Amino acid sequence: MFVTVVRESNRLAALVYYEECRVDISIAQKSVEVMLKEVYRSDMTPMEFAKANYQLNRYRPTGITWELMLSSEFKASDN
Repeated sequence: MFVTVVRESNRLAALVYYEECRVDISIAQKSVEVMLKEVYRSDMTPMEFAKANYQLNRYRPTGITWELMLSSEFKASDN
């Protein structure tokens, strides 16, 4: 399983979990909710998920950054 950690102005904004073609979004800041729902769908192939992550780069000018991690690495990092 993978986790995309989304930050807004260096603060945790959302976690996007991906496992077996299923996407689950956990929102920490409401300001990113609409944006993430435009980028991700609940059912995505691995390639679609990778492309969706890449699409987040267009939000960098607004302070959005992202990092893809294995879920086991995320749990160990205490983000």
